[in-house]
Amino acid sequence: MAPVMRPSQPNISKAAVPASRPFIGVPNRTDDSRDRQDGTMSFARSFGPRDSLDLITGTVREDLRPVIGMAERVGKEVEDFAEMLDKWNEQRQKRENRAVALGLLDDCRDVANKAVANLKKRYGTERSRREQEIWSVRARNLQNDQPDTKEDLEEIDRKFPRTAKVKDLEYWQEEADTWELLQIVLKGDAFRYYLRGDRRKLTHDPENSLSDPQNPWQDFLAQNPLAKERHLITKWLESTAEHTGNDLSILAERLEERAGRNAGTWSHGFLDTRERIKGAKRLRPFNASNKDADTSIVSDPMTGERIVSALDPDAKFREGLPLEGSDEFFERSLWLTCWEMLRRGRPLSQVREWCAERHENWRSISIGAATATEQQSLSPREIFAHALWRRMCIKASNNTKASDYERAVYGLLGGNSFPTQVVCRNWDDLLYADLKELLAGEFDYFLRKHYSTNFPEAVHHLAVEESMRFSDAADPITAHLAVTRQVFHGKPFGKDVQTPMKAIQDGFISHQPMALVSRFSAALSKWKIADSQLYESISSSQEHSMRVFALDPQALRVMVHVVLILQDLDPDHLFDSVDNIQAADNVLATYIELLKEARKLELIPLYASRLQYVRPENIIARILPTIGATRDRVNFIKLLQTYRIDVLGVLTAQYEMLLSQGKMAVNERSKLVLDILEPAEPTHWPGQRIKSAFYRNELEDAESAIIHSLEWFLLVDGYWVETFKILTKAMKIFLRQGRIAAAVALCEKLPTRTISELKTASMFGTSVDVWAEESPEELAELFSSNHSSTSKLRYFSPVTQRKLFTALRSQSKSYRDLEALANALRALQDWRGFEDTILELNKSTTGPQKSDEEEFKVGYDEVFACIQPLLKDGWLVDAANTDEAEEHRMVRNTYIPSMILGYNSMLGFAAQLFGRDVFLHSLELANTIGLNVHDIKATTRGSSLAAAFVETGSMESLVTSMAWISSMILHANDNAWTLRRKKAKKRGPNGETLSIWDPNATMCAADES
Repeated sequence: MAPVMRPSQPNISKAAVPASRPFIGVPNRTDDSRDRQDGTMSFARSFGPRDSLDLITGTVREDLRPVIGMAERVGKEVEDFAEMLDKWNEQRQKRENRAVALGLLDDCRDVANKAVANLKKRYGTERSRREQEIWSVRARNLQNDQPDTKEDLEEIDRKFPRTAKVKDLEYWQEEADTWELLQIVLKGDAFRYYLRGDRRKLTHDPENSLSDPQNPWQDFLAQNPLAKERHLITKWLESTAEHTGNDLSILAERLEERAGRNAGTWSHGFLDTRERIKGAKRLRPFNASNKDADTSIVSDPMTGERIVSALDPDAKFREGLPLEGSDEFFERSLWLTCWEMLRRGRPLSQVREWCAERHENWRSISIGAATATEQQSLSPREIFAHALWRRMCIKASNNTKASDYERAVYGLLGGNSFPTQVVCRNWDDLLYADLKELLAGEFDYFLRKHYSTNFPEAVHHLAVEESMRFSDAADPITAHLAVTRQVFHGKPFGKDVQTPMKAIQDGFISHQPMALVSRFSAALSKWKIADSQLYESISSSQEHSMRVFALDPQALRVMVHVVLILQDLDPDHLFDSVDNIQAADNVLATYIELLKEARKLELIPLYASRLQYVRPENIIARILPTIGATRDRVNFIKLLQTYRIDVLGVLTAQYEMLLSQGKMAVNERSKLVLDILEPAEPTHWPGQRIKSAFYRNELEDAESAIIHSLEWFLLVDGYWVETFKILTKAMKIFLRQGRIAAAVALCEKLPTRTISELKTASMFGTSVDVWAEESPEELAELFSSNHSSTSKLRYFSPVTQRKLFTALRSQSKSYRDLEALANALRALQDWRGFEDTILELNKSTTGPQKSDEEEFKVGYDEVFACIQPLLKDGWLVDAANTDEAEEHRMVRNTYIPSMILGYNSMLGFAAQLFGRDVFLHSLELANTIGLNVHDIKATTRGSSLAAAFVETGSMESLVTSMAWISSMILHANDNAWTLRRKKAKKRGPNGETLSIWDPNATMCAADES
């Protein structure tokens, strides 16, 4: 007997892991083996060519066209973020998940900042030139006392178009700023208190250890987490203003150019107006009184219009007259610069010095009076002065005669956002002004409540109190939400807030991150099922912003990692409903689809492992068909094991998905009528012969996809029972639907022997064909005396081994039986080809040659060998339950009668080639079927065969076929045209003989007797 023990497992399960890129989690390893100590692995390389075609139809799926377009814009950043996530993913079970979430957040910010730094080195100058032009346009509009318009921006875009790299720089800067904001919000106490519904601690936390009564401002921030968060957000907005690229030095240069002055004259106040006033004084009469001098008429020589007659700060408002044109521009420029400095968070002392340097001492004093009473350094004894100064600023900001920027500066200083709206150019400016107003009002209320001795009651009776927008009784939380709604969803900057990053910032500043996730998830769902025309009909700016969000792969990447951070940050409060969990999973699933189309398949298991409501197996099942190479498949399975994803569940889900897509759901009551026979001349056949090509040889796309999905099961160690169970199920579906080509192909690709050798190699350390010719007893005896050093079988006794092999055979028997059926069908179809060849040769003048005998004999032996398993005891009768028994009965009844009749036809034809002895097999076939025809329920040899003929009403056809065989035996000598005539044997294996059919032989026997 040939040994069945083999030294090693076939290469299909030992594909080397590619070394094309470092593995996340093991970045410093350079050896070819990238596996982790536990046998799992981290990221492999990208897998194969892009395949965005539908697995069944071969056409591009319409619902994936937007994803495919997005995938083309995916860059290396997805790998960088996945690397960070992988690093922190390993820490989730080792430390508090909140720390993991914040660590991932820090790394996300660092990656974005690194990208900004790299892009600035190469494209910062190009961006700066564009910003200089923007300042030039703004200076021109300021000189003409005109607002910036949309046409101005279009003009700049024509002169200095934003290149792709500049856009990248601007995007990464905005993303870096967004991660910075998330750090402020998520690391603070206010967000945590808000989620947990602890409204009292949100605005009043007196137990905070940072409280300092000697520093009212620090005391205020320590006791009010929400106010502290707002303060940090204003600081963040000041830093983002610096990131815009608008350098204040460039602003000064452009303003000087527009004013027509050099740096020296620019710093000497209202020169032109001063000269006009001096000139007017020289021309007045010598005896004019001072009263007349005050009302003297001073005109602008360029326009002829009257201008002020004095240069004190109140002259413009007192006389209601302007300065000379150039000085008016100078005045507006000063206030613009002050606004920009305050907007960027410059200390008030620096703004004061800047004004003093330009000989604007009165302006320096009015602004710099706050220097001694700045919030950060305010002492209890300075509270009264601070309160009065704040109200003075509010009063000044309400002066409708002042310029826009003057009112905005005082509004910003005093906490009055209404005058600032005119000069706010974007979302950030408006939010900054509103948050400053909220902080100023709450701090004012805090001082009155906790430092009442330093806050005189008289302050409450000032007229300016009525113009303060947020009253003492206003709920701070309600006011906070009102501000964010007004800023984000108001009309002034609708397009500005429709960018993805602004939408994220909105969600976190308003403490509504899950509402953001839900809106984004809804947009993704609409986007997947609708075309672009649907969005054109959506008028809501919020919906439009979500549409833009959903179509941006970078925004999707950011949003996915935001979701992952939130999952670990506070899952009990953030994901406390099924809707929130489903929304988060929808975002993750869309990102996984994006990674698939971008051929970043090695990253998918990492993100799929974080799905909560949706089974990751169902998501990954859609990915597997795109991985073709065995080596890539092995690597992907290792990744699934690394992230603790149910590999068997993934493979099963893939199979079921493809089965559904191929519309192969079996109707339990459907009945297939197998048609493999056709009428034939009784000269060479027993009334019937096998049809030519009774099944197609080409596989449908759906059938091929299913077979490829089943090949994955061979790459997973173990799962003996599960593998054979699903293979058996697939075979039954193919056979019951008449998909014979698919059944044959499945058996050719996944024969029982190969499966056994691969699975046992991982189970026992050595390859074993449990269906070898040896019985389980013989296999146990063989392995007991011939163990390799790696074989685990040496630890089992011969009795245990025998039981083990017997169990393995029992568990794989149904698939083995169906494999025999498929092989027999293939052999019968091949034989029909031999018959056609023989008939053609027989028509020739020379007839079949002796050299053809071996070829035909091989075909005959193949059919004979393939049919024998179907004639043995217990073929396809073992079943685990009644349902499986019924399935087996249906398969037997569908195939056995026609196949047996076809086999009998083959024997009748073959007997004419290889001699009358072939008829003995036909006689034995009749004996086998008829042996238990009266007891078809018994599990003995022939009973299942007889039952198939009886239940299908085919017994008459069998009897007719056997009668034709009898006739052929009688006329064998007359019709024989054999390649080589052979002498008939005396007796068959059961004592059969053909002598009784020979009249001469019968007569001779009678004479002898």
